[in-house]
Amino acid sequence: MRLLLAIVLVSQAAMAPFATMAQQPYNNTDGYSCNGRDRTCSTYAFYRTFQGQESVAKVAGYFKIPPAIVADLSGLTDLAPNAILPLGQPLYIPIDCKCHNVTSQMEVPYTIAPGDNFALVASTIYGDLTTYQAMTVSNPRMNVFFLVVGDTAVVPIFCACPTADQIANGTQFLLTYAVYPDETLEIISANFNVTVAELSVANELPTNVSLWVHTTLLVPLQSLPPIAAMANFPHVVIGPSNMKPTSNSSRSRKVGIFAGLSAAFVAVLLVACLFVARHRKRAPSKKRDELSDFSLVDPNLALRMFAYKELRKATKNFRRSELLGSGGFGAVYKGTLPSGAVVAVKQMRMESKHGKESFRAEVTSLSHIRHRNLVQLRGWCHEEEQLLLVYDYMCNGSLDEWLFQFSECCESGKGKGMSSLRDGEALPLKLRRSILSGVANALSYLHEECPQCVLHRDIKSSNVLLDAELNAYLGDFGLARLIDHQKMARTTMMAGTLGYLAPEMSHTGKATKETDVYSFGILMLEVMCGRQPLDVTTIDLGEGLLEDRVWRAHEAGNILQAADPKLGTVTFSDATSSSFGGFESPEASSKMSSTDIHDTRSMTDITRDGAMETRKMITNLLQLGLLCCHPRPEDRPPMRLVSQLMLQSLENMEMLMPCLPEWKPQVLYSRSGFRGFPQSL
Repeated sequence: MRLLLAIVLVSQAAMAPFATMAQQPYNNTDGYSCNGRDRTCSTYAFYRTFQGQESVAKVAGYFKIPPAIVADLSGLTDLAPNAILPLGQPLYIPIDCKCHNVTSQMEVPYTIAPGDNFALVASTIYGDLTTYQAMTVSNPRMNVFFLVVGDTAVVPIFCACPTADQIANGTQFLLTYAVYPDETLEIISANFNVTVAELSVANELPTNVSLWVHTTLLVPLQSLPPIAAMANFPHVVIGPSNMKPTSNSSRSRKVGIFAGLSAAFVAVLLVACLFVARHRKRAPSKKRDELSDFSLVDPNLALRMFAYKELRKATKNFRRSELLGSGGFGAVYKGTLPSGAVVAVKQMRMESKHGKESFRAEVTSLSHIRHRNLVQLRGWCHEEEQLLLVYDYMCNGSLDEWLFQFSECCESGKGKGMSSLRDGEALPLKLRRSILSGVANALSYLHEECPQCVLHRDIKSSNVLLDAELNAYLGDFGLARLIDHQKMARTTMMAGTLGYLAPEMSHTGKATKETDVYSFGILMLEVMCGRQPLDVTTIDLGEGLLEDRVWRAHEAGNILQAADPKLGTVTFSDATSSSFGGFESPEASSKMSSTDIHDTRSMTDITRDGAMETRKMITNLLQLGLLCCHPRPEDRPPMRLVSQLMLQSLENMEMLMPCLPEWKPQVLYSRSGFRGFPQSL
């Protein structure tokens, strides 16, 4: 039986199949069928660098292709093979497309590395040119829940051969293209000089359809257009530092030695003059000394240094109408760049030491990482005594707005992802699970996949942002810290938000992977219960913590009593009725605090047949949330396991989830340490 391990994208689940029109159906997670004129063909894939420190040689190695071929196809023959490419740099990958059973693909061997799972490999290594579903089918003998480091997996790269009709119309090959956020048929067709009609017919799509992120399209082409001529993509700049050596390199080296000696002599004189001048002048201000090193950003990073004038114009001089939100470290504004791209501009508080530290933390932690569920840092600005960060814009706001304010989204009043939700309707269960799964994937990546472990230290619903399709992105890395994987030293400064802080932090004051897991557990309970983690009005009565409330419901044998009533069909005041399976008993109810009972509210309609499945899913997610915020840090599951559990089917999740104690374990930590602690905003 095939096991489904994927990230649950509600957008994909909700999308109805399109009527058959021509070549291949769009958004087929198993790949493309062998319906071309030929069973084998030579074609190409459009790859974009997804991680930091990638080069032509490294990317070519993913596909087991000589780097020179990739460089030649991509117009980078003058670039050194190991030169670092910017994030999002396009590359053409040659594909030897063959029919395997009934699916066209190129099979590539991949050696499993620590922390790998099929979803991460498909996305971060192979740029969504395959899917975890297809990898699962191609590796039937592998235990996809627990991959063994060093084992070789088969990666099926999606491809297709043109049909006889397409060949007759001039199509030479079908290029496999992975869709990125905000891309449309119009944008893609313009880049490849094909018509929208040709693109839609090749993928069985209507011309006015919205595309889904992390899916693939087939682009019918007669030849490969030069990448350098394409708009909307970053392009590597070839210069002396990354240029491939020429045959005259030996002679050039000698000339360079003499030139270098001359330059060194001049430099010594210049330094001496500057040294004298510096001591004659008044010492520079402390503020400038503190900020001078912010300009020392690695030029190899795909971070653009914006001009302050450009960002001021983009935000309409930081007009209040463009304000998206504000916090302890600064304010965030909506901005529109000259290219038309919409971004979020974070203006840090210069007078705040924490604002400067937050700026440094975000640039340091986000500059080398990229993941489909992390808000992407696009650039920065340090000019005219201003510290600004530029991010991708998320039109559907933050998760807490959806949970507690029913945010009005996007500029039209609704985001694209809102088409299936009525005005004022709460987030449905499957979408909540999808959002939590996305955040779990992001944290698993930060903890296990990055060159250095990244501790987020401020996981909360207001730091989870939603794009137009309601995909989740973890943001705000102002408190993040980089930790070496081998040493795993703990950070020494306690930071975070009240209600999300692990109990041991009041005793140790140190952040670890386990404290991040705890915060994620609280986030799970918040999402599934529809309640904020901390009710300050009842904290002195011992009833203000959401975690304790859910534990009491679990101990009473009725954890569903703690769930958000908008997730079912019956009010919790009448939970003994049979319409939801009768999951409350008088004994259980008597053990609950008066503050544990929700107000009577009607729930969204579900069928009687689906009630049991809904009940199990809610139970599993609440129990997993309690496991993540277990009082003992050593008993919390690692985020890698949590991420894998979130991707499993309902039955497998129940079977593989660690046992939850019947009663909340007692610990020695004092909650009193939380009071008066400076929280992040």
